[in-house]
Amino acid sequence: MNSKKPITKLILNTLPAVQFNELFQDASRIINNFKTRYTHTLSLQEFIDTDYNSLFQNRVSELTKVYPNLNYEDLNRDKLLREFRDKKDYKIKINEKLQEIGKKYDLSEYNITLNSISLILEVDSKKQAVNLRNGELFFEFEPFYNELMANFNFPSSLELKLECYDLFQNIHNKFKVEKFYKHLKKLSPVVIFMFLKMKGYNITMKNLIHQTELDEKKVRFLFRRSIEMYPEYLKKDRKLIVQNQIRSIIDTFQFSEEFGVTSKAILDKFWMLLSSTTESVVAGTVCILTMIAMDIKDHSMAKICNNLGFAQSAVNYQIKNKIFEKLHIPGYKTITSSRELIKELIKKNIDM
Repeated sequence: MNSKKPITKLILNTLPAVQFNELFQDASRIINNFKTRYTHTLSLQEFIDTDYNSLFQNRVSELTKVYPNLNYEDLNRDKLLREFRDKKDYKIKINEKLQEIGKKYDLSEYNITLNSISLILEVDSKKQAVNLRNGELFFEFEPFYNELMANFNFPSSLELKLECYDLFQNIHNKFKVEKFYKHLKKLSPVVIFMFLKMKGYNITMKNLIHQTELDEKKVRFLFRRSIEMYPEYLKKDRKLIVQNQIRSIIDTFQFSEEFGVTSKAILDKFWMLLSSTTESVVAGTVCILTMIAMDIKDHSMAKICNNLGFAQSAVNYQIKNKIFEKLHIPGYKTITSSRELIKELIKKNIDM
């Protein structure tokens, strides 16, 4: 028997504003995930009211009664059974998520169920301008996401899209009534850029501005304001981003697996010296150091830098000031004239 108290409008209305807003965002994410998973085919109320566990068990009984020797693979071919199992498992997943939400907001004593979601949205309806119950914000955001991913030729999935939308919704809601910041055409590309950077995709602000044809000053200003709304962005795994960008260069220029192994060793060795600059410049510097160490001359260093969105002079600065000067090694002049000095330094510091 469930001894928890039912959640009520009164309880929800007495929550602190910040706490309720975060609770609302969690509930609306569940709604939007549900609507994306079962677009136009199933209402939330029908999903709540239907006992998919019983339907699943009854369907298994029906099939095994007619075909007693059915095995798991045979059962799995039944479309109706797969549908019941999917919805049964998804309902369990949502209920587990709701229990986590209850603990997160110190509401463990209350029975938060699927029905509670509608209650939360109802309480919030007078506070929010966007009607997330109908999924309007998600379906306005989605075309921007799809277009940007296609323009950059990045692979995607439904889970990745929803994760990106969670970040967008989080930042969008924190801007409250500031119309300029909430403008979807301006905000969507910036948040998608932040999300992709945190995931380690090879993307630069310069590429973003070129693809979206938006005003550079406005994009950079909105980017800074979005970071203020979501400071967790600054905690992204920068080394992972660099590794992914190096992998992109390896794939684009068809470097060998040995190049990948050597570049990783160089990155690990010099990360502390190089990490204060941007991820793209670190990736380009490591790739050029690897080319010199492996005596690769049939690829243009300038093209690699251009692919990552900066000039070759930036790499020269990193090698000179961040490596040779900090290690107090004399004699470095330029990349071209100091190839042998660079090669000697790398061979002394990593196994090749």
